[in-house]
Amino acid sequence: MSHERRFWEDLAAAVNPGWDFSLSDDVVPGEGLLSTYRVYIYTVDTSTVWTMEGATTEQGMERAHATLSLRKEAIPGLLSAAGEQVLACGQDSAARASKPAQQAVTLALLALTETQTYVAAKQTTGSLEGHWLYLVYRLKDGAALSRPAFIRSKRTGFLAPDALLHLVRQVVAMDTAQTIGTVTTQIALGGGAVIDPLLAGPSRKQ
Repeated sequence: MSHERRFWEDLAAAVNPGWDFSLSDDVVPGEGLLSTYRVYIYTVDTSTVWTMEGATTEQGMERAHATLSLRKEAIPGLLSAAGEQVLACGQDSAARASKPAQQAVTLALLALTETQTYVAAKQTTGSLEGHWLYLVYRLKDGAALSRPAFIRSKRTGFLAPDALLHLVRQVVAMDTAQTIGTVTTQIALGGGAVIDPLLAGPSRKQ
């Protein structure tokens, strides 16, 4: 095992036990969780549509951010590491209960706390409640490009699978159809992205 891979595994292991964190093996997407769970995380590999969901509390997400602030050496490489972990799980069709899948959603949650999306959510209403998407594009140059999105909601429970698919399709369509935009530019610089046909939608061409 490489030193870098061990570093990310150790970071995920150090953070996860301190959270009120539930993996969706224990719940049915669309149904309610404990009333204290109001932050829902969805990691999606857009090249395979491999998806992993997790849930925590606002305090749990804030604790993750606080933990990461004590490991500043991890921050520069975190987005890349989280994205690569999601893509690896997608390529291997990782089982939800597997250690790699749990590490993917853990690293994604950590990475989300370092995004401008997280900052904006805190600044607008001060609430983190809602659905957090962490989409990862497999670029044709081999790189992983992570893309956060947030939908504010105070309702408990994961999104139903068809609702999640609809949201992911919307984001992918926006990222790949625009002529300007940060994500669009990064995709272009990477030679384009490998998109699963399920996310293309009836009106898009590959």
